[in-house]
Amino acid sequence: MHQPDPTFPPLLTGHDVKNPVVAFEHAVAGAKAGTFGAGDFIWSRNTQRLECAVVLEPEVSRQHSLEMLHVAMVAFADAFGSLAPPEIGVLYKWPNKLRINAGEVGEVRIAVSEKLDEAGIPDWMVLDIGVQLRPAKMVLDPGEDVDFTNLLEEGCVEVSRTELLEAYARQLLTWIHGWASDGFRHVHDNWLERLEDKGDDCEIQYDGKIVSGAFTGLDEFGNLLLRDGGETKMLMVDVALGIGQGTK
Repeated sequence: MHQPDPTFPPLLTGHDVKNPVVAFEHAVAGAKAGTFGAGDFIWSRNTQRLECAVVLEPEVSRQHSLEMLHVAMVAFADAFGSLAPPEIGVLYKWPNKLRINAGEVGEVRIAVSEKLDEAGIPDWMVLDIGVQLRPAKMVLDPGEDVDFTNLLEEGCVEVSRTELLEAYARQLLTWIHGWASDGFRHVHDNWLERLEDKGDDCEIQYDGKIVSGAFTGLDEFGNLLLRDGGETKMLMVDVALGIGQGTK
């Protein structure tokens, strides 16, 4: 299905890719090679799935820069909310899953330069989002795979890839600006409002094993806090995402 090309705010420079090129992998390769820099926004022409990745050049430590994961998630939820029917909303599952009606609809991914300067600041970061717009396999009946969903099956018939890309790009810049001006607290609070497992006992796949406990909150960097009996466990975002610690 043909759709018009998206237009992006002046701070972002769009670069399109076609299948089988993956926007995230293309962006990471370009960031490593120095051909992509801050504000380069790589988006896929795939109309079945929204895929886009933005290259950032952090000015804060690696630990603080990982807060961009939550920034992207709240930015997408606001972008989606501006286009979708009001009764349909996005919830989050820590650390990076986007969910609608108990089904996974997408995820946010991060890649960070392994090289850090003396202040612990990475050379670059790539912030990626993928959201299923239409069924990945048309042979499946709606609801056959209850763990996964897509926007079409959830009633978002009118939400197009191009509109969602444009709305997400705008909201992402807005939330990054707010984070840079006011810190992580507003992002943190907004993210918690949409957490699916808030207040519940949960099981998390973490560092090759299952960790269980009752959700108690996020710390100031977005790491997960679980209460198990009298013990509070902290699950690190970078470990959960499989991101290395980086080197100076």
